[in-house]
Amino acid sequence: MKNDSLKNLKIDLTEIGNSANQSSTNLQKKLDTLKIDHTTKVEKPLSILSSYNKNEKFIPLGYESALLTLTGKAKSRKSFYLAILTASISSNKPILSTYKNEIICNNYKVLYFDTEQGKYHASKAYERICKIIQVDKLDNLLMYHLRSLTPAERLEIIEDAIYKTENLKAVLIDGIRDLVTSINDEEQATNITSKLLKWSEEKGILIITVLHQNKGDNNARGHLGTELVNKSDTVLSITKSEKDKNISIVEPQQCRNIEPDIFAFEIDENGTPIKADNYQIRTSIKKENIQLYDLDFEVHSDVLTTVFSDKSEGINYGELVRLIKIQLKEKLGSHYGDNKIKDFISFCKENEYLTQIKDRSPLKLNRDKFS
Repeated sequence: MKNDSLKNLKIDLTEIGNSANQSSTNLQKKLDTLKIDHTTKVEKPLSILSSYNKNEKFIPLGYESALLTLTGKAKSRKSFYLAILTASISSNKPILSTYKNEIICNNYKVLYFDTEQGKYHASKAYERICKIIQVDKLDNLLMYHLRSLTPAERLEIIEDAIYKTENLKAVLIDGIRDLVTSINDEEQATNITSKLLKWSEEKGILIITVLHQNKGDNNARGHLGTELVNKSDTVLSITKSEKDKNISIVEPQQCRNIEPDIFAFEIDENGTPIKADNYQIRTSIKKENIQLYDLDFEVHSDVLTTVFSDKSEGINYGELVRLIKIQLKEKLGSHYGDNKIKDFISFCKENEYLTQIKDRSPLKLNRDKFS
């Protein structure tokens, strides 16, 4: 009897040893697939969504295998901005002169999950996206309302859709908080963030999520917010302007690549988001405190191309100051003194918007900068 017990114990120990060896072998194989090999060139992820930057033209904002997180206070119009990004990814043309998709394949799909709104308001959100693009429908955008489901059911159905959808390029989740039962549960926060990273990496997709900020500060809410901000490739903050509540301002909070320019938008009479031109002027207490060189590139372009529209031979310095002053008053409704306009002309020369052969010679517009 004693020998039989020893024999059985020996067999059990052998099985445990074999299992441990197999587990170690599997781990080594997985580790080998994750090794960075200096002899193998790693291709840069393809851009899916780009943003216009006045210095760099269009720059990547979202790309394959990446996370982009949008944060903002309640009613800051996060969902409206998400509609702008969705329209940009779903369309083959630039949106609001600021965003465009860089997707190079045909028949791609975009998934949009609304966890907060019922069917009616989710359908209105779909219509809003179509209005931005000026189309009646989008065959490549698949939109779902998940308000009636539990957090576990939402998570399960999103994961299933991601892996079953062919030619998927982007997933938008408004809002990610509704995939957990507690926003401050560390285990759930880690689990959700890990899944987002896994989905984006394995499917090579861009995932965009939306999360509220704390009431007392501008940090994303809870442990989930901390995890998302830490793991996201790009984090953008949306806030309503304190000086003009009609305007929402989108600012980069954290970026692994070149930061996009600040973008401002408002809602028109049809409930559609539109770009808020000259928002610096409109949101300042005293318009005269805004430096001309801090205005949007579009403002610079508009003013200068108008001034030089029929002046191919150039304009003398004093006359240029006068003409710029007139255009600023006409286009922005603001009066600027000569000193600020002279500072602006110096800025334009430094950035090669204006050229001058020698001192006191006429200044000419470098039209290549505005083509």
